[in-house]
Amino acid sequence: MLNKRTWGFLFLLILIFTQMVLIPAAKEITLWTFYGGVLGQVFTEIIKEDFVAKTGINVIIRTVPEDDSHFNNFLLSYIGGNAPDVVELYSHHAGELGMRQTLTDLNSIKGSDAVFAKMAPALLESVKYGQGIFAVPSEVNWGQMYYRSDILSDLGIECPKTWGELGQVNIKLRANGKSSYYEFQGDNEDAYLYYPLVWQRGSDIYNEEKNASNLASSEAVAAFIEFTSLYTKYGLTQETPIFTTFASGEIPICILQNWYFSVIERTAPQINGKWSISQCPGTLRPDGTLDHTNTGKLLVWGIPESSKNKKEAWEFLTYLSSKEFLTKFMTRVYSSSEKWRLVFSSHEVLAQSPFPDEIKPILDACLKNCRLKAVVPGGYIADRYVSFAYNKVVIGGEDPEKSIKQAANESTTEIRKKTKEFSRFLDKIK
Repeated sequence: MLNKRTWGFLFLLILIFTQMVLIPAAKEITLWTFYGGVLGQVFTEIIKEDFVAKTGINVIIRTVPEDDSHFNNFLLSYIGGNAPDVVELYSHHAGELGMRQTLTDLNSIKGSDAVFAKMAPALLESVKYGQGIFAVPSEVNWGQMYYRSDILSDLGIECPKTWGELGQVNIKLRANGKSSYYEFQGDNEDAYLYYPLVWQRGSDIYNEEKNASNLASSEAVAAFIEFTSLYTKYGLTQETPIFTTFASGEIPICILQNWYFSVIERTAPQINGKWSISQCPGTLRPDGTLDHTNTGKLLVWGIPESSKNKKEAWEFLTYLSSKEFLTKFMTRVYSSSEKWRLVFSSHEVLAQSPFPDEIKPILDACLKNCRLKAVVPGGYIADRYVSFAYNKVVIGGEDPEKSIKQAANESTTEIRKKTKEFSRFLDKIK
């Protein structure tokens, strides 16, 4: 016969077992992000304080390198069954993964339209293919003009508004021992310096069906001729240590991504009040308006298709794209020792950013005019042919029209090759 102690022990076991069955285990998701150091600390603190505390969903955060090794490591982890529930990527990588059905189509999630409605519409093209949207846009770095207002005033030069004006201004700058500089930080830089001039003419770099290059069109050829003439005719500087030369005044005009604003403030306090920003140079359209379309780089959040916690991951992405989180993140990062002024994909959030009020209308216009490449099979490789064409003209002195048309043919070959290769995936998401 069982004694009281034995009965008590059995009762305790039954109670523990019942609780294990009836009470669900706490949910947990894993996140891979580029935010490390001070930004990572702020990022983690806010998530723990707000999201984890309010939802009970624990977030395991891993910082990953912000380079191509991350893309390769993610692919290996996905194949090995060890991918995270949420991953931060550059938009062009998200597009490539989406076409391979490695990322979840977020457009299929109920309520996702409300999240995407907050974003600048043109940015979604870089994470979209067919009817699928494979990531949520986050931090964005577009191109904008930085200029030394004190030096331009001394030389009697107005800030250029078009590419033609930039070229003419550069002739005057060179006569005074100075020059201008145009930069895009990323792979195939020359291609991304060129694309805005195509878009500003109302054209595109791909055809409407997104299965061939459009760079042999008259608009794209004219854009390439004007782009390369900035170097062959007007002598823009091709390489320079821009933080030093902008501060010294050797390069009083430069077109750089928006994150340079914070760096110039911190590294060159001696010129504070002597420089400002404007939109990148534009192209005059037939209706008389100036088109200032720019391009840049976009960080995005995606949910790997392999995630077993998609519901929780989407709840987390909804939080990361909220005005509540982004405003708090921007404010705390700017208040930190690093003083970064971050910019995100929402006009509503931009209005709350820690930039001086007098330049916020310029930033808002830049965001409105920011356009990224559409997702096209083989598009990433096709960019290389544009860079080859640039080198042929600017370094080799070859004919720009012939060079860009050859690049268009080679790009089309690559696009059609990859479209055929990925057809088993693409047919499912058209």
